[in-house]
Amino acid sequence: MNKAADEERALLDKVLGSRVSIPPQLAIVQEIEKLLGKSNNPLSAISKLIEKDVGLSAAIFRLVNSPFYKSPVKIASIQQAITILGMTQLTSLSRGCPCVGP
Repeated sequence: MNKAADEERALLDKVLGSRVSIPPQLAIVQEIEKLLGKSNNPLSAISKLIEKDVGLSAAIFRLVNSPFYKSPVKIASIQQAITILGMTQLTSLSRGCPCVGP
């Protein structure tokens, strides 16, 4: 690699390694809570809500792509990510539980 590419990669690694935290949007979390309370858990509707929330989406991707889950491929879809995480973990994340996450 050339020097510019090395510097760009170092900057990207620094940004990705930072622990910048964007809190979830309250209105979206409340809607997710309503959906999670339903017995049929409409996964597609939950996914669409999460996709509107940058902070919650980032937290989900950070968790599901962490070494804890040992996925052989990078998870890039919210619906796939929440399927892997499960509803209990999703509920904890949406409520902002500090004990969840790598």
